[in-house]
Amino acid sequence: MVLKYTKYSGTKHGAHEKVLELVGNNKKVLEIGCATGYLSSKMKEHGCSVVGIEIENEAAEVARKAGIEVIGGDIEDMEKLPMGKASFDVIVLADVLEHMKEPDITLKKLSGFLKPEGYIVVSLPNIGYWTMRLKHLFGKWDYTETGIMDSGHLRFFTLKTARKLLENSGFKVLKEDYTPWKPAIYFITKIWPSLLAYQFILKVGKA
Repeated sequence: MVLKYTKYSGTKHGAHEKVLELVGNNKKVLEIGCATGYLSSKMKEHGCSVVGIEIENEAAEVARKAGIEVIGGDIEDMEKLPMGKASFDVIVLADVLEHMKEPDITLKKLSGFLKPEGYIVVSLPNIGYWTMRLKHLFGKWDYTETGIMDSGHLRFFTLKTARKLLENSGFKVLKEDYTPWKPAIYFITKIWPSLLAYQFILKVGKA
């Protein structure tokens, strides 16, 4: 198997940078879809203790070799998790919810593993991104290996539907950020994120 997502990206105003910033330092973190552990490793560098859940066995093994504690399996199929309730300060779902059949059910399930003041950090690709709008206007709905039209995506989100998913799953948005096409246009992206943001980055707490 060729793994698609294997490396941390330090791009200024990129999703990885923004997720790390929202997670913070010295937190107990659960990362859903930790892949090869590249983001979990960065969180550990910031003093966090991290547990990962990963569906791909090969990726999970790479993460374990990097020193990450990984539970193998599909979070959507896990009725029970081997950790206590209210165990984590932060749960990270970085580019994960769009791969799920029923992300709302998973979010509700994960809510119980957050401490009372804990929060979830989510990144989601924007199907309303301007280039996507143009392609779809001309009838092009072509899947790609990676990116917004990743062939593994089961669901697609605009800013409005991303907020709705999280709010309907029992959360309130605490902070919202966006990734731009290029770092230089970040501040323009913030003016019209529904059109110009490549990804949405959201920090949410229990409602």
